[in-house]
Amino acid sequence: MREKSPIVLFWSMALILASLATSVAAAEVTLEGGINGSLGDDVSSGVARAIDYVLSCQNDDGGFGNGIGKPSDQRETSEAAMALALAGGLDRATKGDVLGYLAANPPSTNLSNYAGNLGRYMMGVVAAGGNPYDLGGVNYVELLKAEARKGHNSNFFSEAYVPLGLAAAGEPDCIEAQGSIAYLKEKQGTGGNWVGVDATGLVICAMIACGEDPSSESIQRAVSWFELVQNEDGGFPADHGGASNSNSEILAIMAIYALGEDPATWAKNGQTPVDHLLSLQKDNGQIWWLPDNEGFFPIQCTAFGAIALGGEWLPTAVYEGEASSNITDLNLKIMSASQSVPGLEEGLGYILSCQNPDGGFAEQPGGESDLKLSADAAVALAQTDSLDRASKGDLLGYLVANAPDESVSSGNLGRYVMGLVAAGGRPYDVNGVDYVERLRNAKPINQLFADSLILMGLTAAGEADSALAQALITTFSNGQAANGGWGWSPGGSDVDTTGMVVSALVSSGTDPGSELIQGALTYLHSMQDDATGGFSMGNGMSSDPNTNSCGLAIMAINAGGQNASDWVTSSGRSPLDFMLTCQQNSGVFWWKPDAAGSFLLEGTAYGVIGMDGGWMPSVVYKGRG
Repeated sequence: MREKSPIVLFWSMALILASLATSVAAAEVTLEGGINGSLGDDVSSGVARAIDYVLSCQNDDGGFGNGIGKPSDQRETSEAAMALALAGGLDRATKGDVLGYLAANPPSTNLSNYAGNLGRYMMGVVAAGGNPYDLGGVNYVELLKAEARKGHNSNFFSEAYVPLGLAAAGEPDCIEAQGSIAYLKEKQGTGGNWVGVDATGLVICAMIACGEDPSSESIQRAVSWFELVQNEDGGFPADHGGASNSNSEILAIMAIYALGEDPATWAKNGQTPVDHLLSLQKDNGQIWWLPDNEGFFPIQCTAFGAIALGGEWLPTAVYEGEASSNITDLNLKIMSASQSVPGLEEGLGYILSCQNPDGGFAEQPGGESDLKLSADAAVALAQTDSLDRASKGDLLGYLVANAPDESVSSGNLGRYVMGLVAAGGRPYDVNGVDYVERLRNAKPINQLFADSLILMGLTAAGEADSALAQALITTFSNGQAANGGWGWSPGGSDVDTTGMVVSALVSSGTDPGSELIQGALTYLHSMQDDATGGFSMGNGMSSDPNTNSCGLAIMAINAGGQNASDWVTSSGRSPLDFMLTCQQNSGVFWWKPDAAGSFLLEGTAYGVIGMDGGWMPSVVYKGRG
């Protein structure tokens, strides 16, 4: 493991958090090395300019946004704190209180991959000088351990943040951290990788931070895979054969340094990963994702870029104070906005603009409220923790007052139950009607898109173990086409139906890592449009990439434990890139870049759910009957 710096910083938490009226013991933090002082002039300048850019993204509330002038978010603030602490720049973050912001804005429990977000947050808290055992009255170390004990994540990138967070807290040897490392080693690919370069780099950092010997077989297999995928320009792609990009090569460089190696020895045609990374840095210090595309994560690229260029890796600081023993409330309500994703807030804005005073939602502002659209809106707003922003009327009241009669189709009955639960309703008694019982007795129509909505509704009602739900799961499992997809009717395949079925299956208990789900993701990969990064339905109904198909595909990618931002084609485009090409100034996602289409609210709602990292249903009812 890396030898720790003898520099120990003592931070007065009571002073830092005085504005929160919180009494917290002083934290003791060891920085994991500090920026290497022997760097070349170009690299040293690159680090300094990257730190300047990070500082320019701080806001008056103390937090950092995903770019200059962007609203603060705990994710970006955590990443900024890691870089600033290592580079000695925390005292330059004078626009506000960094630690105070983090203490007041922990990750929302509604975020997808909550445990991973919590691990990243803990790294940021420790880097900012915080006590992760007692921050605002919460023991985040025990909270992370509790989340880790619930099970592992097939999204290996997110899983790696769990042991990294525990290592930052000074507990790399705890059962939960070592259990996560054991899981990751078990899931290592046959080639030595964990899916792509990003996850592989982060996993290497996590393993070494938790005591793995760099010479171990598992680590060396990963190194061999890195050697195989490194591009001729010296950089690293997200996946073998793709374009070199900063996100991927930053994590590769961190892993190389964690191994005790020098990236200067990883040269191709006279160019190293560091050379390529510096070529992506702009005059203002920001590190772009590609030469002509700044990408979705300016702060992460630049903050993590500064760490990598400085010869360091994650975690950048380790807490060495005493663990608090008097924290008992681990059920504290944690609230914050969903993580910042370009286009997400604008999409939410459009959805909210479609609400009417009766509480329902229309296709577009000023239109007539519609039950189906209101259910879609409820699912999207619940996913993004934005239900309280629907303040023009009573959304749940509208759904209750306009409950469907017996003529509604089985699929739309499932959609209604899903929306009702998302809005906070009780589906077992709506004006005296048990809609769960009606749904249990619904008749599948052998049209798999509609039938997936039945399964989603049953799952949302807490009835994934019901006879009909289990029968539908069997139907879907047995009806997967040879190419991994599902179609409107059994035997065929299309992107829309495949996206819906994957979401329904994973939500109802199917393992995301199963051959069933991973086969579906392979099918979706084969259907991705190279030029745009988007998806078409893939049959005669729609052969052009469109937001409806893309939104459903993104949900399936999320449900399958992967990240849509990693699905970058050879043209450098991801599904998220395509969604943004269809977004208008109002925030609405048009069907195509040049065609509005007929499903403005639905397409935008599905896009928002996917871009937030979610899938359907977004909420499961915890009561019974």
